[in-house]
Amino acid sequence: MSEPFAVSGTMPFRILLDEAIRLARQHALAILPTVAVPVAVLSAILGGLQVWMIGDPSKMADPRRALASSCGLLLVAMVFVLFMLIAYTAMQVAALDATAGRPVDMGRAWRTAARPGMLGTLILQGLAVFASALACLFPMFYVFPLLSFSVPAAAEEGLFGTRALARSANLTQHNPQRNFWSTPLVKVLVLWVIGTALSYAVSILISLPLGVLVGFDALRKGAAGQEPDLTAWIWPQVGTNFVSGLVTTAVYLFFVFGTALLFFDTRNRREGTDLAAAVDAMTALPMPPTPPPPAPPSWDAPR
Repeated sequence: MSEPFAVSGTMPFRILLDEAIRLARQHALAILPTVAVPVAVLSAILGGLQVWMIGDPSKMADPRRALASSCGLLLVAMVFVLFMLIAYTAMQVAALDATAGRPVDMGRAWRTAARPGMLGTLILQGLAVFASALACLFPMFYVFPLLSFSVPAAAEEGLFGTRALARSANLTQHNPQRNFWSTPLVKVLVLWVIGTALSYAVSILISLPLGVLVGFDALRKGAAGQEPDLTAWIWPQVGTNFVSGLVTTAVYLFFVFGTALLFFDTRNRREGTDLAAAVDAMTALPMPPTPPPPAPPSWDAPR
């Protein structure tokens, strides 16, 4: 199968955004339900546990109960992070299939995301980004886009671990035109900034009404000399986290399609796969003409 969007020059960023949005809308029903719903459920559970633990002072008064509650919450948070890692990787695998014109199979996408080699690649990538964030934060804005093709390299080319990270760094720095804005690394960074800003904006809009109500209730009870009871807001917090998880995952779908488009476009231009396909089409031997069917026997001919 030929690579998608094979072009002679770099894909303009405006076309990249339009195409990412179009593909995300086209394949949302095939990808989102098996990812967004579980992510939203776990996010709701985690939010409810946080409110339940913080809102009940009796759990924090006893050191043993406080330690047990904190450990339980930490365990749930770790499970949530691991699941999010696998779920969003499955979205990336599905987006790669859809961008390449292959049918979307979420079962295969989940199995690919949960492979030991893929998990090892994700852990290495996460450690590199985390280490760069510790170094005054700013290096992360280089390291994250530099390694953003690690999952496509693992899913499409079977490269795992440091080989996938090296392949990503090699592709994202491809810039033969020496144009800063055409570098894949810069485009991934802009995509990431747009996606992160949208996610935060949506999350704030969803959680702001509840935050205002909780703050108003705490002020009202404080003025009356009463202790605020945050546990009364557990179920609203659960609902808010559930909706926020759904919407945030939908926004992330746009980012993974943009990354998939950039990966294929960069690989085509760097390795000439689009040119090879064009040459093959031009030099292909023509099919021999089909011989005409034999004429039926004539009964009028002399015997």
